[in-house]
Amino acid sequence: MAKLLSKFVCLSHCGVGFVWFGLFFLPTAWWPDRISFHFFFSATIIGHQFLWGAFIKLRTGKFHPTCLLTTVTQKLRGWAVSTPQNYNYSFTQEIFERVGIPMPQRAVRLLASGILTVVTVQYFFFR
Repeated sequence: MAKLLSKFVCLSHCGVGFVWFGLFFLPTAWWPDRISFHFFFSATIIGHQFLWGAFIKLRTGKFHPTCLLTTVTQKLRGWAVSTPQNYNYSFTQEIFERVGIPMPQRAVRLLASGILTVVTVQYFFFR
């Protein structure tokens, strides 16, 4: 049961990631407030990681921005909250590796930073 639930949470993570990236391809003619939504959606994604990381710091003694879905997935896989698999884990990296594309952690961070930068520029200059 835990394995099935773990896959469901992982797929939920996949959905969030696809929406986050996929919003770039939705024309503002179809959804005029897309840029604002994308910005606040991104702020929510990043913000919750910092809040959850602060909460986890109470258990681990170290602060690491961590996605709530990552913690749930890793807990269902049998890993403790305090293990590096929880706070050093990258969902994006796992998905790319599943399809045969190795992606280093640095590339994942650059991708996320790039998306966040473009979303922010769009919000402040193109809405």
